[in-house]
Amino acid sequence: KKRPLDMTRARPGSKLGDGLRWQIPFHLLDAFFYCSEGRAVIDIAFRDSRRAKNILENIKNVISEGYASKVVQNSPHIILLSKPFYKSKIQPLLAQWLLIWMRQ
Repeated sequence: KKRPLDMTRARPGSKLGDGLRWQIPFHLLDAFFYCSEGRAVIDIAFRDSRRAKNILENIKNVISEGYASKVVQNSPHIILLSKPFYKSKIQPLLAQWLLIWMRQ
């Protein structure tokens, strides 16, 4: 019998919805928290990874470039104003950031 893929299941004993459905978007959002806060908020496990730090710094630099060229807004929070900028600059870096999480 086929069953639907449920990525919302929490770990045994956890009351929070911390399945893959939630872990993936929070990991991706953590890159943007790093850009605005200067530190990763959620993924403490990657603090010692040089590759993770390099990717986060690259994302931060691209976001800063977006501010300068007026394709990203930083008030009241990071807001993307250009889909082509996202596709060409941000999305490839987020894919690298996600790969780090998937390899853990």
